[in-house]
This record gives sequence, C-alpha cells and structure tokens, in this order.
Amino acid sequence: CRACNATIIWAKTAAGKAMPLNEMPEPGGNVRLEDGGIAVTVPKAIAELPENDLKLYKSHFATCPQAHKFRSK
Repeated sequence: CRACNATIIWAKTAAGKAMPLNEMPEPGGNVRLEDGGIAVTVPKAIAELPENDLKLYKSHFATCPQAHKFRSK
C-alpha cells in the first residue's frame, strides 16, 4: 500500500474492479480468492462457521489507516 506501506495483493471482483487485500488470510476475513484471482465476498454466516476451512482475506480498505485517501468522492 503506498499510503501505509503494508504488503497487499490485488484481486479483481466479478465486475472487473480492482480490490486490494491484506497479504495473508486472517481471522475475520470475508473475501475468498477463486481461480484466476477473482475475489468473492463470503456471507458473514458462512465465514464465521467454526468448521470453515476457507482461506479468507480482509479487504485492505477495512484495515488501512489511510483508506480515506483512496475513497471516491
């Protein structure tokens, strides 16, 4: 991230928009990467299941202390 210097990865949504993700899967994540790097949002009820073994990422917008610099006006 050029604002906070965190390492991020880029994915594309099904609509073709770029989405920055934190580099590693983490607890509380709700984004799954499909083949080809397509980012799919996982519903909270599924993401929080204890038996869930999905690698889930967080959007970097949710954790970046400088996210406001990148939001559209």
